[in-house]
Amino acid sequence: MTFTIENAIMLFSGKSDVMCSLFNLTSGLNPLFCFFMMEMQKKLRNLVEEVALRNGVDIVGVEVKGRGSRTLLRLTLDKEGGVTLSDCERVSREVAVMLDVEDIFPESYTLEVTSPGIDRPLKGRTDFLKNIGKLLNVVTSEKISNESFFRGRLQSVEEDSITLTVDKRIVAIPIDNVSRAKVEIEIR
Repeated sequence: MTFTIENAIMLFSGKSDVMCSLFNLTSGLNPLFCFFMMEMQKKLRNLVEEVALRNGVDIVGVEVKGRGSRTLLRLTLDKEGGVTLSDCERVSREVAVMLDVEDIFPESYTLEVTSPGIDRPLKGRTDFLKNIGKLLNVVTSEKISNESFFRGRLQSVEEDSITLTVDKRIVAIPIDNVSRAKVEIEIR
């Protein structure tokens, strides 16, 4: 089972009792375990965001997989201009020390700190803003002008939509309608 902070964001907006009930119905897990996981995720997110802020990077993913001594904590970092190996090393060292001090994982764990990679999916307005002018492949959940796949250059990002130039025509796509989006690697 995989727990991601991003998928459980409603936990932190006052809906933890609803989420816990849904979690228990679908997973069959003990409510106490559910509560422990929510608290652990909250504490973990606060800890890694504090370290990220000090190191000038953004946390774009926090993932906990496995259990017991096979627990894997994967942190994905990003920053303007890209993440370096040095960024990952610094964050890894600081997070490891803080995890040991706070004793978030009672048993041994594996900490993996990584960059999102060159072909990572774009997940929100901030990701789109960082990629204005780049060639994108976008899949929409609902068709726009009878199409659901668009390959075009990102022209602009508004509050709730993006604008692509696709084959010399302008296409506005609501961000809520974006199912998947990736930057296409261009070799010049």
